[in-house]
This record gives sequence, C-alpha cells and structure tokens, in this order.
Amino acid sequence: MEAAFGIYITAGYATPLIALVPVLMLWFGLGFTVKVVIVFLLSFFPICINTWLGVKAVPNSLIDVGRAFVTPGTEIMRRIVLPAVLPYIMAGIRLAIGKAVIAMIIAEFLTAISGLGGLIIVSAQSFRTAEMFVPIILVMVFAVVLTALVGWVEKKIAPWQSEIAGDTGM
Repeated sequence: MEAAFGIYITAGYATPLIALVPVLMLWFGLGFTVKVVIVFLLSFFPICINTWLGVKAVPNSLIDVGRAFVTPGTEIMRRIVLPAVLPYIMAGIRLAIGKAVIAMIIAEFLTAISGLGGLIIVSAQSFRTAEMFVPIILVMVFAVVLTALVGWVEKKIAPWQSEIAGDTGM
C-alpha cells in the first residue's frame, strides 16, 4: 500500500489545499457540498498519515505470533493490527478536528458570507471587534468539545490506551 499510495498521500498533505478552494468552488459550486469537500480534504491527511505510521509501528513480533497460530489475515488485522493502530487513528482524529474547524471557517470565508465565518467577516468589515470575537470563541468552544468527545470515545473503544498512557486526562 505504501509503495502504491505513499507518494500521493505525501503530495496531498504537502499541497496547500486552501489554494485549491477556487477550483473546488468551480467543481462543486458555492453551496454546502463545497464546504464538506474542503473540510474533508483538510481533515483526511492527518488521519491517514497517523494511521499509516501506526500500521508501520505495529511490532512484527505480534504479527509473527498471529501467523504462528495460523490466524487468518483478516483476524490478524482485526485482533492485532487494529488495536495497535487505534491510538494513532485517535491522535489523527484529534489533529483533524483542528484542521476541520479551520477548514470550516475558511470555506465560509471564501464560498459564501454565511455562518460563523460570515459573522466574522461582516463584523471585521464593520470594525465591530467585540461582535467578531463571539463566533471565534464559539468555534474555539466547539473545537474543545469535539476534542473532548474524541477523548471520551477513545476511552470507550481503547480503554487499554488510557492505562498505558497513565490517564493524563487528554
């Protein structure tokens, strides 16, 4: 997989995706779809790269033990690789939340003057600084809540990770 797709993932991550917004606007219009595409593109690469690094970090000795017990490949993936990669996926999701929030605001800045991004633009153009900070703080609270939700989900689906990490509360 790395030989086939690694260069494309690296190139996609290195590309300034914000520069592609005008092209995406041409392809998808100015509606909700283009905003979803922008958020997806900016969030995809942190999750993908972290998952990729997580798979590479799975100890070969664990996979060898699975093979020694004649475990099918699907079971090795489900019972050995996935639990080992789960913390990397969750870290990627945490990173992607920040990127997604940024993408959401940028998409609203550039595609239509609506939503929280629109409020920020209109308030800034009117020199109403106090009104400008309200949506900024709302977005910040939204990102913090999403990050906490991901932490809660991680504790539910990978409880062993909080035991290993010493439960730092993140």
